[in-house]
Amino acid sequence: MKRVYIATLGCKANQADSEVIAATFAAEGHEIVEDAGAADICVINTCTVTAKADTQCRNIIRRLKRANPAAKIYVTGCYANVAEDELKQMPEVDEVMNRVIASNAKQSPMDRHAPSGLAMTKSRPQLKIQDGCNNFCTYCIVPFARGKSRSVGTEDALNAIGKLASAGYHEIVLTGIHLGMYGQDLKPGSNLLELLKNVPKFLGSCVPGFRIRLSSIEPDEWSPELVHFIATSNFICPHFHIPLQSGDDEILKLMGRKYSTEEYRSLVGTLRTLIPNCSIGADVIVGFPGETLAHFERTKAFIESLPLNYLHVFPYSKRKLTAASKFKETSTVAEKQRRVKELMKISKQRRIAFFA
Repeated sequence: MKRVYIATLGCKANQADSEVIAATFAAEGHEIVEDAGAADICVINTCTVTAKADTQCRNIIRRLKRANPAAKIYVTGCYANVAEDELKQMPEVDEVMNRVIASNAKQSPMDRHAPSGLAMTKSRPQLKIQDGCNNFCTYCIVPFARGKSRSVGTEDALNAIGKLASAGYHEIVLTGIHLGMYGQDLKPGSNLLELLKNVPKFLGSCVPGFRIRLSSIEPDEWSPELVHFIATSNFICPHFHIPLQSGDDEILKLMGRKYSTEEYRSLVGTLRTLIPNCSIGADVIVGFPGETLAHFERTKAFIESLPLNYLHVFPYSKRKLTAASKFKETSTVAEKQRRVKELMKISKQRRIAFFA
């Protein structure tokens, strides 16, 4: 038996992956510990969405090794998938567990076993029902780190929801790298709406108050039918995260996004009308190559005109392999940080108002 410590960086999908890793170790008789200093094995589940995330991953690896020199250091996750050689050069790393999935591959064994491993982890578990992305937005390294979009079968997903509900959980988070693409790779094809429609039938009335929280869904993947179903359901949390990235149409095109600012405005307005007390948040990237001060001011004005409740704001970070890595940058680091602060002021005000 080994004592295993797991450190997780990044998104909800990474959190779900770490829950599966923990469950896999536990199923083999090992003990999951909260104290890295007491561990025989330290697993670092990494993120690579920004250069800052890469730096954080390396710093955590070094810190864990200093705190516990005898522990084995295993590195997995998105950074491991795109920088395996770089990580192997770190003297602190014992093994890099690269899990890149080929474009035509099916679910990995870890993904397939995910439903059975979630019931002993946390009060609001993450259930990953989709992984990978086909969009290749020009700034984003995720498709290179996670592979093409692939979905857990509908029956498996419903069985997993049922197991978690039966175990006593009253809320779970349905998550994925590109949740709105759920089911499109399945045969026969399915989608997120069809999965959600089956949840009440599958659970019946055995779990009073059971709730599903949805992770991020792209703005161009909210069909009118999905919006209507969510608005009239009694088991989907009224909390929606809808990535915006820019409030300027010219920058959206450079980013390779598939919607306009007016389409985004229409969606947010519809959700606010149908579910008045819902929480709506957005991701925004500032300082993207080509973004002038005028572009940023249009983004700021657009955000101020929307009934959003919070923002996640990121300065643009050049990522290898992406199309935008070849674009000429037009903002200094200091200017990016200034723009981040301006939008975060808006976010703070909106959060306080929503909580009140």
